[in-house]
Amino acid sequence: MSATKIPGPGANVAACRKARGSRDFSQVALARYRALTQGIAAALAQAMGLTLDDDPPPHPEDLPRELAELNEHRHRAELSSVLQKLPDLLTKATHYAHATQSPDAWTRVADTYSVVYWLAAGHRWMHIAELAVMKQRLAAPVHSGRASCTFAV
Repeated sequence: MSATKIPGPGANVAACRKARGSRDFSQVALARYRALTQGIAAALAQAMGLTLDDDPPPHPEDLPRELAELNEHRHRAELSSVLQKLPDLLTKATHYAHATQSPDAWTRVADTYSVVYWLAAGHRWMHIAELAVMKQRLAAPVHSGRASCTFAV
């Protein structure tokens, strides 16, 4: 399994913020006793016109094929192949979705989390299965045009 370097939440944001002389948004998170999670860092980065990663996602055109291959391994119950390919594909799909903010990209993230759920539920790793469902819900409806219903008062 290849080791994929994933920047910590806000690493690139902090460097760009310091270069621009912008306010330290991590202090806002600390002031409210909340951790600076990947999602919060992504929202702050987007608001400041920055990204969390240094490079654009490599070969996003390969994501549909890679997801189809992962699902084929899943349907054939080839667990070692699923375990080998899942982390890298989830990382690439998530980076691409954050970079493009397209509904199609977020659908791919949700579809990838369905494989995480399948794997976790099959092994009775219920905390991971619950997390996978939560991540699916965060990825799919928020970016499919239904978010306005959630926030409308």
